Amino acid sequence: MFTLGIRLNSRRARGLGGSGIVQPAQTGLVGYFDVPNSSRTVSPVTGKVPQWNTLAGSSNAVQATVADQPKNLGDAFFSEGLNSGWSISVPIDRRSFSIFLVVKATAPGVQQILLTTGSIAFQTQFNGGKFQLYDGAAFVDSGLTVSSGYQLYGVSSSATSLDFYVGNLSASRSALSAGSHTLTNMFNSGADFSFRGYVKAVLIYNRPVAIAEVKAYLDAKVAQSNPAYSLPTLKRVLFDGNSLVRGFRATNADTNFPGQCLSSLGSEWHGFNFGVDGQITPNMTADAAVQVDSLKRAELTKDVVVAWEATNDLFFGASAATAFSNLKAYCQARKAAGFKVVVLTVLPRSSAGTPAGYEAARQALNSSLRADFNVASGSTNVLLPAPGIAYADALADVAADTRIGDAGDEANATYYFADLVHLNNTGYGIVAAIAKDAVLAV
Repeated sequence: MFTLGIRLNSRRARGLGGSGIVQPAQTGLVGYFDVPNSSRTVSPVTGKVPQWNTLAGSSNAVQATVADQPKNLGDAFFSEGLNSGWSISVPIDRRSFSIFLVVKATAPGVQQILLTTGSIAFQTQFNGGKFQLYDGAAFVDSGLTVSSGYQLYGVSSSATSLDFYVGNLSASRSALSAGSHTLTNMFNSGADFSFRGYVKAVLIYNRPVAIAEVKAYLDAKVAQSNPAYSLPTLKRVLFDGNSLVRGFRATNADTNFPGQCLSSLGSEWHGFNFGVDGQITPNMTADAAVQVDSLKRAELTKDVVVAWEATNDLFFGASAATAFSNLKAYCQARKAAGFKVVVLTVLPRSSAGTPAGYEAARQALNSSLRADFNVASGSTNVLLPAPGIAYADALADVAADTRIGDAGDEANATYYFADLVHLNNTGYGIVAAIAKDAVLAV
């Protein structure tokens, strides 16, 4: 189905000793993955990366499943969570190893696995906004805070201590117990905990490494912007919202609504999914300046944000008026950043804990949206703004679809999961089709 093309940045890779690129210590380096200096295989159709080759050691990073392959951005790779990431095979001694990374997490407070063993007997991770290591029995917390921007993260293990590094900060903990592992997963640890964000570099050593041996290289990667590869397409859509956007209960990243929407838009489009489980609209607004607005690129002929929230706002007690105001403010800020914006209406839910007034508030909020978007677009359930309405460019009225949008539809197992909130693959497909028409209308 997909044709893979190999792009090699061989000039940079061959110049490791004298190209002027700052290099990390080489002794004991058993995994060395660098963007853009490592060669990689990139699909010209999807812009995804099924293989990221190491500059040291013997294990390339590979991902055979197209839906789970991170995307190539030129100066970084984007791992969108779910199962996105690569498989590797790098043995380590628990008392003699070091791992260093340069990444940017799009949801730094959410638990996300960085490198791990297949049995989850050992893993480095972000959790609760902190950098941690799981030693097979307990979490070892560095106490160091995960950054919202690109940052270096490191952990170095010896017989006497376990040392953590985040930027210019460090913390030391008790040494790990003796033993060995094989790292098998890089940023990929299942649908609930896979890393979500941008990746520039990964270093794996079979010895304890002092931060001074790698700091110059890692700092350079944090600061570096290398547009060595162009974006795979000239049209992009960024999806932001809650678990319905993330694709909770979908089979994988290709069957959630953003995945199905992108597939139907065709190969000239690419996109990113910033949905976070449990997220409310003010969370989206707080995060968007870094994780959405920073991606704005003038060379794109279409750059669209699809925003779908308000259901969690209402669930957690916001009034219809407040939820509408929150959603409107989010959209206005994305418009100010230069994006086209598509906003979606809210679907029914009746899971445990749903407020008694949820359905009435949902109907009121949807009515407010429909009052602002009442111009026919030519596509079913896609409406354009009324004169004077400028906070978004189109309404994808998914709640107007009688299969999924009426009160009680959430109990229909043809389209919904049994939790009475989330859609299944079929339901997500309905949302994707309406969202696609809305994206094409702006």
